[in-house]
Amino acid sequence: MAAAACASRPNVTLYQIPSLLLLLAGAAAAATRWEAAQGQLDAAAALPLEPVDAVRAEAMTAHVLLDTGRAAEAEQAARRALAEAERLDLAEPAC
Repeated sequence: MAAAACASRPNVTLYQIPSLLLLLAGAAAAATRWEAAQGQLDAAAALPLEPVDAVRAEAMTAHVLLDTGRAAEAEQAARRALAEAERLDLAEPAC
């Protein structure tokens, strides 16, 4: 739904939608709105992601999982994000 709304706006390209969804997920997580954050992450995951966005999504997923009491799953997601960030030489997600 969010992707369709963004796609109908002439100043938003399809390639920007995943980044926008991740931005919204981050805002929702910062506001401790875990369901909303997960919804944005799910919407982003349904789209083709650039490698940097995939790493950001995995790291943010780890954050949401940890803060919703799913520590084992969060650790797995964080390890995947870290491994991919290191492989791609991405400093920000690795931190």
